[in-house]
Amino acid sequence: MLKEYENAVSMVGVIHDTYKIDIASDDRDRVTSDIRKMFCSYIYSSTRMTMQNIAEVLNKSVGSISYYLQSHESEYKTNKAYADRYVSFISTIQESVEI
Repeated sequence: MLKEYENAVSMVGVIHDTYKIDIASDDRDRVTSDIRKMFCSYIYSSTRMTMQNIAEVLNKSVGSISYYLQSHESEYKTNKAYADRYVSFISTIQESVEI
């Protein structure tokens, strides 16, 4: 689990360097919020990390992580542009971080 945690923290740095966004910040603009949702979904579905673990990485509440996961699922199913951005996000992240 420690390796996954370290990789998730590393991924936050890669996102900052790639997208110029701090997903651990309190920023609520659309781009930051979308990338934060994508990060949570990717980490939650690709690792054994719990919502509590993800909350610790982002310094957010477990309730916030639950909201991000639910919002991602809804956006992914109903918004083709968001779904396309998520596919691109995964491709970019997989090239940079081992999860």
